[in-house]
Amino acid sequence: MKTFSKPRPRQRKGFTLVEILTVIAVIVVLMGMSIGIGSWALLNTKIEKTRVQVKLFENKIQEYEADNGEFPRGDGSDRSSVTLYQALYEDGIRNDTKVYMPELDPEASDQFKRKIKDGLIMDTFKHKKAFFYLRAVDENGEQQGDAYNPDFDIWSLGPNGRGRNDSGNSDEDFDDDIHNW
Repeated sequence: MKTFSKPRPRQRKGFTLVEILTVIAVIVVLMGMSIGIGSWALLNTKIEKTRVQVKLFENKIQEYEADNGEFPRGDGSDRSSVTLYQALYEDGIRNDTKVYMPELDPEASDQFKRKIKDGLIMDTFKHKKAFFYLRAVDENGEQQGDAYNPDFDIWSLGPNGRGRNDSGNSDEDFDDDIHNW
């Protein structure tokens, strides 16, 4: 006698195209979210590092003034950080006197590594702009420039690279500047 057995259901091997595409879509969405969060965190890290650097400059400039009776020269121009570099680091090395900011040594410092270009102290952002420094009082004790502070201003143009030293700027260009006032 012949017996008939029920045909076995075919077992699936592998994944369907819809399942694979769903997994890929989920991975792409997660990667997009993590890249956005990562770039936001990196930008905030650079902003905070620049704030710390401005505070460090502020403290060292005040220490310089306490020792020398005046603030370092600075006109607020694009190259004004050169005089700051000279006063806080280079003059001390050259004259074998006090070095106010050994962190400015381009060879040894982690904080300013690759941030000293021809004596300019560059900020941490991609626009490759230097810090700006303006001494508010000249040798005769007269106010000079457009200083916000009674003694000196130091600032970075912030993440967008536009601000106080550029003409034709909107208020938004100033909003992300990092400064000591």
